[in-house]
Amino acid sequence: SNYNDNDSENFQKVTWFLDNVNKVNFKNSNIDILDIGSGGGVLIHKMLEFLPSSNFYGIEPNELFADLSRRKSGAKNIKIGYYNNNSYSQKFDLIVSSDVLEHVDSQKEFIENIYYDLNSQGILFLIVPSSKNFDSYGPEHDVFNSAHHILYSPETLKEDLVNQGFENIFIKNVKKLNGVWELRAIAYKK
Repeated sequence: SNYNDNDSENFQKVTWFLDNVNKVNFKNSNIDILDIGSGGGVLIHKMLEFLPSSNFYGIEPNELFADLSRRKSGAKNIKIGYYNNNSYSQKFDLIVSSDVLEHVDSQKEFIENIYYDLNSQGILFLIVPSSKNFDSYGPEHDVFNSAHHILYSPETLKEDLVNQGFENIFIKNVKKLNGVWELRAIAYKK
């Protein structure tokens, strides 16, 4: 959260999302946002800079990270635990999930739960490692040795999102500052 914008991957993620989302006046809206896997809160912190009138919620399985997320982001609604469609008793306008989907046991159920937790005009902003990394790195690179259950291509990610009911899906391979490729996706609830 202390990096300048040129060195901040979270700045790049948030500005990419805001540049590509199909919502008029999204920046000035009072919306409910859920960050799944909020970690230390740096993504929420950066989103708050751009969307200060929004209500931020998070869920993080690591208690220390959840506490750090509360302190760093200013969001008070950070729950400790694993995400499911009963994590909060409300619907969200935007659900953000950065570098989580590839770690879950059932990607289908995870995406299905997100779809359920979005309101009728809800948006998903999803970030996962890209299979494009196979072109750049050997099998010993940590992008492959992490506890990843799957690596997505744009086509396979779109297929999983469509199969769970999402539409108007925009997916882009983006090279991060560290040279690793990730997929960024924006998907809309039907």
